[in-house]
Amino acid sequence: MTGTSDEIKQQQKFTWVPVYEAIATKLLDYRDNHGVLVDIAEQVLGERFDDMDPFTFFAMFNGKRSQRDKRIDAIRIILSRFGIQMTLPTDFGGVPVNNPQL
Repeated sequence: MTGTSDEIKQQQKFTWVPVYEAIATKLLDYRDNHGVLVDIAEQVLGERFDDMDPFTFFAMFNGKRSQRDKRIDAIRIILSRFGIQMTLPTDFGGVPVNNPQL
């Protein structure tokens, strides 16, 4: 990276945005085929669901996988299963997360 210290810091922020956009775009392919999402969720979380819509899928790795390393592992699996090749995010500042309430 070239630039001033502030420019470099700015470039290192929001690295999650392109990855999340790629995942969201790919999810459009599964809006009527939730079986693949169920399988990926099981691989990431270790639990089986009856159904997994695209919105719940996103919440799955932003809620239960809120620790940085676990979130990166989940994203690595998702990108691999979706056939998306891109650099993993290095930060998650500003990611909207869910807070499940029972």
